Amino acid sequence: MIQPFAIQSPTQIFFGRGELERIPDILGQERLREGAILLLTDRGVSPFLICRYVVLDPLATLGLPPELTGSTGLDALCHLLECYISKKANPYSDLFALEGIRLIFASLKTAFDNGQDLEARSNMLLAAFYGGVCIASSSTTGVHALSYPLGGMYRIWHGVANAMLLAPVMEFNQDAIPDKLERAAKAVGIEGDGRGLVSAFIQALEDLTRYVGIPPRLSAFGIEKKDIPELTSRAMEVTRLLSNNPKPISREEAAAIYERIL
Repeated sequence: MIQPFAIQSPTQIFFGRGELERIPDILGQERLREGAILLLTDRGVSPFLICRYVVLDPLATLGLPPELTGSTGLDALCHLLECYISKKANPYSDLFALEGIRLIFASLKTAFDNGQDLEARSNMLLAAFYGGVCIASSSTTGVHALSYPLGGMYRIWHGVANAMLLAPVMEFNQDAIPDKLERAAKAVGIEGDGRGLVSAFIQALEDLTRYVGIPPRLSAFGIEKKDIPELTSRAMEVTRLLSNNPKPISREEAAAIYERIL
């Protein structure tokens, strides 16, 4: 029988006979950090910290405030879309990614406007879970690589930092992945073809970001042009993610992306 060792919030972690269960309390995939990773130098990560079950209960998310609903929901969208366009993308991850993207476009605005809407909350939780499935076999890319320094240096919420960069990085990548962005656009109900469809999808990403109140400019967090070189240097160190971006990002191009939203 699995016994709880601590219940301090809707996030509950249970240990017993080498099993671990998690009940996510918000929508993003990287929000169970209250614990720690135990690294055993001879065996890697402890098997006691690897989930065997994940319980997705939308009731646990009903009280999530709008600003957290928006930022964590867009974080999940970043996971899905980045994994979809990653060099590590594969048919398995693509299947989950497209459906997750569709669910978020269909449900995030409703969940943001009415946090008690159980169907919207359920769809968002499922989409976030699909993002985790995608990460397990694919990878995030340039959005996350450039967002990490924003969180590390300025304590910008991870979902907010990702959301601010999502449309600009997809705009940068668009000539390398037009077919994938077209399919993503059609998955969310955007009509058209070719470049017009890609442009409409990138604009839809921008519009969704604005709808949930994500600040459009880094200057809202006190970041100035003089800070761009340090941000860029730190971002270029995240090679494990930059290497998965469908298009190489140079130091100058990374700086230009930051400056675009300054």
